[in-house]
Amino acid sequence: MQRSVVVTLSLVAVGLLLLAGCGGGEKLPPNFKTTAEVSYKGQPVEGAMVTLRPDGHEAPTATGITGAGGKVDLFSYKGKGSGVMPGKYLVGIEKQNVEKQPEALDTDDPNYGKPVDDAAKQTKRADLLPAKYISAATSGLTCTVTEDPSQNQFKFDLEE
Repeated sequence: MQRSVVVTLSLVAVGLLLLAGCGGGEKLPPNFKTTAEVSYKGQPVEGAMVTLRPDGHEAPTATGITGAGGKVDLFSYKGKGSGVMPGKYLVGIEKQNVEKQPEALDTDDPNYGKPVDDAAKQTKRADLLPAKYISAATSGLTCTVTEDPSQNQFKFDLEE
């Protein structure tokens, strides 16, 4: 009986040591609410992917997709709270129209089993904004996120 008590206490001690070691991982700074508004030729852009890539500092990339009025709340998957870590960011913005591939045919369809042109199998993509904005490295757009959310409201009016 005494042996089982020693084993049990040993297991509890090991468990406590393991728990004490947990949680000491990566210490991340807090995120701060960050919004953007995207327009193209003066019109709001809905459905555009906005990407913030850190410029000269350690932080995760932040993203978001614009909704009605071209507005988006940006966020990263790391850090404390929702939003973006402070620092300077390069900005990329893209919107594409993607045509779906043809649907699979049922066996009773008269075209079932007939060869399909390779071009018909391809997904067709069309950029709906100028290509220079796709890459944060070439867009020429930047922003600096601060700890003051009232300063983290960015407007990007895209041109040809």
